[in-house]
Amino acid sequence: MCELTARWQLAEAWQAILSTHQRPTPAGRWRVVPVRNRVGSARSEITELVAVLCSPEPVAPAGVAMAHLLLKDGCGPLYAPATECSFNAAVQRCLDALGPADSW
Repeated sequence: MCELTARWQLAEAWQAILSTHQRPTPAGRWRVVPVRNRVGSARSEITELVAVLCSPEPVAPAGVAMAHLLLKDGCGPLYAPATECSFNAAVQRCLDALGPADSW
């Protein structure tokens, strides 16, 4: 998961979240979509997350795993409007966990 190509794919998925959050929600009975206002309010953190994931510098595996889980967990703060967890704080925790290589 920490290989550069895997990180680039994860970064692309986060970038897609950023670029689609302003579009109308597609109709679909079973589709889980991101909570738009949360994506908009965390735009700077998500942009930073994408930059770190795309960087050739080593990152902590735990941070990559956290970013992956936050993106994929349909019950998490990105998708569940009723969750009490702060999405901005969750993205920031991913960034903190990615940290410089000397911090892990």
